[in-house]
Amino acid sequence: PYGRGPTFGLLMRIAKGAPTPIEELVTHPVPEVLLKICRKAMRRARAERFADAGEMAEALRDWLDGVRRREQALEIVGQAHEIDQRAHELYEHATSKVHQASTILNAVPPFAPEDAKLEGWIIEDQARADFSSASLTMLSAEQKLQIALNHAPDLPEAHAALARHYQSR
Repeated sequence: PYGRGPTFGLLMRIAKGAPTPIEELVTHPVPEVLLKICRKAMRRARAERFADAGEMAEALRDWLDGVRRREQALEIVGQAHEIDQRAHELYEHATSKVHQASTILNAVPPFAPEDAKLEGWIIEDQARADFSSASLTMLSAEQKLQIALNHAPDLPEAHAALARHYQSR
């Protein structure tokens, strides 16, 4: 942070004042949390710095744990999206079966024998089962999104996915 050069010049810069601000040294985007850790590590007053390397390592470990939790939460959001897609497919399939059963049953007179209505009734039962599966699958997707938010409560992708999920229901 004090630059390069002969030892004497470097020592003079150190004695003169604070190092170059970390923001001026980085050449690519750095998360604010890491910048904060660097700033604390580079403070001139000993009492304002980390007590030791272990304390700094703990701060870095905490940041890494947060990054890992975010990555895991994003993966879970992706899984929830796939489950939600499956639920919508089941729902559409069930809706199609309802229409199919309705077409069959509307073509049969009300006074017709039961065996003439049996095919329509079987398809209605299948539609009910598909609606039930779709509902359980949607619940599974919602649970996945809640798990993602437990991993990373401030994850905007999880909040947006949950809002879309509720809106589609």
